[in-house]
Amino acid sequence: MFGAYRLILAILVVVTHIGHVEVIAGLAVWAFFMLSGFLITGVLNTRYGFGLPGLSGFAVSRILRLYPTYWLIALIAFAIIASYRVEIDPSLVNSAFQPLTEFRDWFSGIFIVGHTFAGLGRVERALSPPVWAVDVELWLYVISCVLVSRSRRAAKWAFLICLGLFPFLWVGAKTLIRMGEVDLGGQLIYSFLPAALLPYSIGAFLWFMRDKLAQVKATPLGLFIGGLGIVVLSLWVSRASVTAAYVLSLPIFGYLTISLSSVRSTPAMKRLDDLLGHMSYPMYLSHYLCAYVVIVISGRFGYLVHIAISDQNSMFSYTALGFFVITLAVLMFSLLIAMLLEQPMVRLRHNAARKLSMRLGPER
Repeated sequence: MFGAYRLILAILVVVTHIGHVEVIAGLAVWAFFMLSGFLITGVLNTRYGFGLPGLSGFAVSRILRLYPTYWLIALIAFAIIASYRVEIDPSLVNSAFQPLTEFRDWFSGIFIVGHTFAGLGRVERALSPPVWAVDVELWLYVISCVLVSRSRRAAKWAFLICLGLFPFLWVGAKTLIRMGEVDLGGQLIYSFLPAALLPYSIGAFLWFMRDKLAQVKATPLGLFIGGLGIVVLSLWVSRASVTAAYVLSLPIFGYLTISLSSVRSTPAMKRLDDLLGHMSYPMYLSHYLCAYVVIVISGRFGYLVHIAISDQNSMFSYTALGFFVITLAVLMFSLLIAMLLEQPMVRLRHNAARKLSMRLGPER
């Protein structure tokens, strides 16, 4: 049931970025990193292997998985911004949601790589501002192929090293925050590679331990408690310490990952779950675009005041109706992309990866 899980995590990102419920999006991104570590370790060990043919096939599969949907959404955003930015400034939706101007903006806008420097910093202009996390994920794939996913021992040591480094990152973050570098300080313990690798390596380790943890089952009560725990961490624990909320979320996401991995479903339920999972990536990438489109349309028909208002920072803050309409628009747009692009690409990328592996040879 990882498809539904991924979609819920994407919705949590929307809840923060559109609903302005702080912290919960960051927890969702860490959950994505952990789930990615689990799944990528699985496909590397069971489908591709670590020889040149296997890694080449894996690279092709990942490129076809990440880039077509991103390029489509970026192209639509480019056209929408160019058409309506004189009417309504898109940076009022997100400060980075603007036309690309500098070389780094264009480079990262095309190749994704370059939105951050190993998880630190963000480009000033992006056609999909949340895509910085995909940039970090690409780094994690490389680390996975080189080290983390090769053995249980490698995954364990990666986790222990990142866990040992985390207190130093925390001290560095506090120092940066005292110096006034609030954003950079937060990124140091959130998206910087050693920090992002912490949940990712846990996911990898859980894959190697999945047989020993087979008794951990997904139950309605367990899933409810896990979900309630994330709500408590994001709404209450984070008020005392955001870092504590992140760290305490790790065992909860670990339970959700390993328990959901054992869920068996009927073919019909699996098809539905796959569809929901295919919606998660376009939802993550496109929610600012959809918010902007809703604002433009509502402004043209005189309903903007019912959808959004400008806050003290001159950014749009959304009403309850605005949040509902934007979320509905994101869900519909994501469903369309999932059906027309994401699902058809599955067989294509698997076939392309298999053909490349066969052409390079049988080495694993």
